[in-house]
Amino acid sequence: MPWGALACAHGIVTDAIVASGDDQAQGQWLESLALGAALGAPALAEEDWAVDCIAEGDGSEVILRGHKTVVPFPGRAGCYLVRARRGDGEVLAMVAGDAAGVSHQGPVEAIGLHGFEWGALALDGAPGHVIGEADLVGRVLAVSRICVSALLVGAGRGALDHAVRYSEERKQFKLELRRFAAIQEKLATGDARIEGARGLVHGAARMMDAGQPFAHVARQARHLAARVANQVTDDCVQVYGGYGFSREYPVERFYRDAMFCGFGEYHTAALFADSVAALD
Repeated sequence: MPWGALACAHGIVTDAIVASGDDQAQGQWLESLALGAALGAPALAEEDWAVDCIAEGDGSEVILRGHKTVVPFPGRAGCYLVRARRGDGEVLAMVAGDAAGVSHQGPVEAIGLHGFEWGALALDGAPGHVIGEADLVGRVLAVSRICVSALLVGAGRGALDHAVRYSEERKQFKLELRRFAAIQEKLATGDARIEGARGLVHGAARMMDAGQPFAHVARQARHLAARVANQVTDDCVQVYGGYGFSREYPVERFYRDAMFCGFGEYHTAALFADSVAALD
């Protein structure tokens, strides 16, 4: 999964511009993003603590003030998709990476997710172009959950595939590890968990493509994929024993990848609230 995080972050920005239907943003950014000539970075964060940026102005052209703590590819992104508060609502604004009032800290290389780097983004009177309000914010967050869920499922599957091969090669007491019932249980349970999470992620993506409401299913996918990836990669490390923590084998990287993606949000409270609302 070396470049999965880059594609995920870049794809969130591209999808937001397409979904917005904003002619100005599409004309300015869509071709360069699609061709890879410019790198798009989402500056969103999650839930209530995320909205730490203010948009000043009533029209589509605004001035942004505030900061975002964890933003992909600081200083390298051609544009940022910024979630900000305006009055009592929220907006999404496109900001050019080289615009006046934009500054960065970092980059910091993540311990997990090979190829991913992040840093802080500061906006001090930076010009932004609003492409959507609360409805688009909700869609973008749901899309991001599907993308991160796919990363998590990939990390779990990668770790499991390596663990299966190792269990066929490594011998203990003159027997391959796969012959031991405890190892078989970890691998079989992990396979079932990964495929269950994969099905939920694919279901959410199909609903999105079909234009159906998919926010709740995206939360479910994110919730399940994080737990499954954490559990499966942990079990795979145990299959390797002490070698599981060695850079000699790739399973330790999958473990770190799963932890990096998995700790951010589980949405237990939000899932519960959505489920209760559905019963009303």
